[in-house]
Amino acid sequence: MLSEARERRVVVVAVTETPSAFQQQLTTHGKDNYLRPALGLHPLRAAQLSGSEVERFFASLGRTDYVGEIGIDRSPQGKPTEARQLQIFDRILAEPRIREKVLTLHSRGAARQVVERMEQASAVGILHWYTGSTSIAERALAAGLYFSINPSMLRTKAGGRLLALLPQGRVLTETDGPFCRQGSRECRPADVLPVVKALGRLWGLEDREAADQVVNNLTRLHRQVVPSPDIGPASSPG
Repeated sequence: MLSEARERRVVVVAVTETPSAFQQQLTTHGKDNYLRPALGLHPLRAAQLSGSEVERFFASLGRTDYVGEIGIDRSPQGKPTEARQLQIFDRILAEPRIREKVLTLHSRGAARQVVERMEQASAVGILHWYTGSTSIAERALAAGLYFSINPSMLRTKAGGRLLALLPQGRVLTETDGPFCRQGSRECRPADVLPVVKALGRLWGLEDREAADQVVNNLTRLHRQVVPSPDIGPASSPG
């Protein structure tokens, strides 16, 4: 997948679910110019992790500009561990260094709770695969949050309503593979390119202009929170 990303000149922000997975990404791909490993503590994993693994998250913060996935999951799968999820997410947002990271936020069934906490923490991040209401999306925009769009979102009415609401300057792309699929296969990093084309049609832009808009959005977010610039076009396979 990374070879395809290099050929298509797509820089991948590789979102992880645990600090151990992040460490593995660093060990395997840490020097690849087309990969940015993100330090994750996914809410559906957080409640199952040992205390030492949670501490490993905080010990690893200095090794990346990117954090994700973090957040809250109030789906039927996540509801039984909601209290532990909230405890960990609140602790993450209380960490001063977190405001100097590009955050990828999980908010399934919990858009209001995630946005409220981001407001309270005065933190900025990216709501990935957002499925909440348009009213909470408007609140997220007012708080300075961004939204990442994947191929599956282009195929739903809810995704269409969200895209109609979002200003061009707050839109990024993601794959969310292997959870997002293209036909019978898992999404790959280069699958953000058709998303960029669809965004261009929506915005009345040529493909190159739409790609530049998405790159500029991520560059702006990165510069907003991280002391030194980085970045090219990005997708999130995590």
